[in-house]
Amino acid sequence: MLATLLIEWRINFGFEYITMNIPNRLIYKLTIQILFALSVITSNVFADELKDISNLSDQGQQAAALERINAYLAANPKDPQAMFMKGIILVESGKRDDAIKNFTDLTSKYPNLPEPYNNLAVLYADAREYDKAKKRLKRRLKRIQATPQHTKI
Repeated sequence: MLATLLIEWRINFGFEYITMNIPNRLIYKLTIQILFALSVITSNVFADELKDISNLSDQGQQAAALERINAYLAANPKDPQAMFMKGIILVESGKRDDAIKNFTDLTSKYPNLPEPYNNLAVLYADAREYDKAKKRLKRRLKRIQATPQHTKI
């Protein structure tokens, strides 16, 4: 995304870039390199945080994992992978109603993701609410048919 913005900037404001003197060009190039490095570092930090949270959950420390995923989501509320992970942690913690609410929110915010529909269907089937489970699976199938290359978490 950053590269796209920069390309658009250079196209839209290319004349100003060409007329910059050498010290300004160096500052410009240095600024771009710093911004790119920061974006790479930030994405790696977030990926490591989610991996650490997943490890906590895998070790049976759901309370700690839930606390950390909530903190992560407070800082990154639009991260579908973290939202999905929260749902899994809630299921593993025995909080099925909260998990259902979480996966339902995820399907409304990211309707093209098939995984939350699957998890909702499993949770409803486990609660013997077969009509709701069937409904979720049908919605999932409609989403897949509407978008042949569905988004993965």
